[in-house]
This record gives sequence, C-alpha cells and structure tokens, in this order.
Amino acid sequence: MKKLMTVLTFILCLQVHAVDESTCISEGSQYLIPFTGIQSINAGCNTLFDSSTSEVNKHISEDGKIDIHTYKNIIFMKVWDDTLIPPAFKEHYTTGPQSELSEVHFLEVDEVDRYLVVIANADRSIYTYRLEKGGNVGWVKKVESADFSTATAVSTDSTSGHLMVLYKDDGKIIFYKRYADIRGTRAENSTEVQGELSGVNTGLVNPVDACVDDSLSELYVFDGNDNKIRVFNQGQMGDVAPKRVITPSSLPVGATVKMDCHNIASKLSLTDGSGNNVLISR
Repeated sequence: MKKLMTVLTFILCLQVHAVDESTCISEGSQYLIPFTGIQSINAGCNTLFDSSTSEVNKHISEDGKIDIHTYKNIIFMKVWDDTLIPPAFKEHYTTGPQSELSEVHFLEVDEVDRYLVVIANADRSIYTYRLEKGGNVGWVKKVESADFSTATAVSTDSTSGHLMVLYKDDGKIIFYKRYADIRGTRAENSTEVQGELSGVNTGLVNPVDACVDDSLSELYVFDGNDNKIRVFNQGQMGDVAPKRVITPSSLPVGATVKMDCHNIASKLSLTDGSGNNVLISR
C-alpha cells in the first residue's frame, strides 16, 4: 500500500507544472492534493495546495457540482459532467506558463456562463478562464489596470454583462464589460469603465464582496464597516441609495471574506476565512 501511495504521489507531482522558487512551499512539508485525499511531500516544489487555503480562494456550488480550490498559481477543479456515461465528476487543474498565473488572490465562479474569474499576480490583473478547460491553458480575457492594485474582490453579472470589481478600502464598486475573444480584438478587452457604484447615498464604506440574484434582479453587497448587506437593483450604478438594507442576526466567527447568493433556498451565505458559514434570509 505504501509503495502504491508513493507511485500515485509521484505521478500527481509530475502532472503539476513547476513554478518559480519564490512560490515554493518549504521542502519536507505535507500538503493535501485536492479530491484525491493523498498527502504528498513537496520534494520538487510542485505540489502547491494545502487545506488552509482561504475561503476567498474556494468555491463550492449550491448543488455541489462545482468544487474549485486554488493555492499559489494552481486552480484545482472538480466539475460534474452530465455528458459522461454514466455522469461523473471531471477533475483537472489550470496552471503553467500559458495561464500566466503566479499567485491567485481572489476567486469567483460564473456558474451561468461557466467561467472562472480571478484576481491574480503582483499587479492584481483580472483573468477569465473557461470552467471546463484544464492544464496549461491560456485565459479567455485579461484586464489590466493600475487601479487594480487596490482591488480586493470581483463578481460577475451574467444578465447585465458586467464584471464588478470591489475596492474595499475605497468604498466603491467599478463595473467593466465581462468577456471577450481570446485574440483581444474587441473593445471589451480594454479597461473601459461602464459605471461605478459609490458615494454617500450608497452607504458603502468597505464593500467586501457582492453577488447577483438574476431571479430577483438584485445586487447584494456586504460591507465590512457595519456588517450589513445593502441591496441594489441589478446593474444599478451611481450615488444611489440601496432599496433595502439587511442586518444579519449573526455573523461568522472570523473576518467575513466571501458572500454567495443561494437562489434555490433564497438565502445569502457569508463565510469567513476559517470556513465558518452563516445563511441569511433575504
């Protein structure tokens, strides 16, 4: 059994691209390889995932059919595929030179259009990848801006076609166009701003995360300044007052870093960096 585990670990390590030494985990440590349950010693600086990954770099869909984890420059994906006979999970990862990833800071999953959106690397550029693609693959869209140096979160709006970038310390959300072709020949690949949600009337001081409910055409923004959720009309911009404010009766124990809209249960989910979760009625 021990020999089998060694062989499996070796195979898995070979599958993951080596990275620059600055992103290496110290040799001799043990880290969990997602979805396999196998513990692997990092002998060649190739296994870069551990169970302490922050909640900002995890995404598990409401139905459990999408499970994404990231660590350093690797995005691990476990996605249910109905086209397989019988239907089953597909497990793969995205990393390598073509991905241009050196470190992922924040992960968002667009479950409607099947995209991954991440804030990554030292300049905090925003990259979009296809959910079903894995390996050393290139991005679908990359948006760069000096303004992203202070970006703290990103969210998507399939209906309005917006990429929403949150600036927690600046109290604002800036809207960009979402996707474009990989050749970068369309205007959507620019940093053209579509609009901004900010100002005294919005009540936003430290917007931590946001999500959209297409069924209700509403945008929900959790603000860390007063731990309240402000609700706006979907696609609304400017210095506008929220249509209502939700005050959670309880919050996760640690610092809240992630919010998700659960459309099936009509709940909002707040999750802290330790994985503690609270469901909130809308």
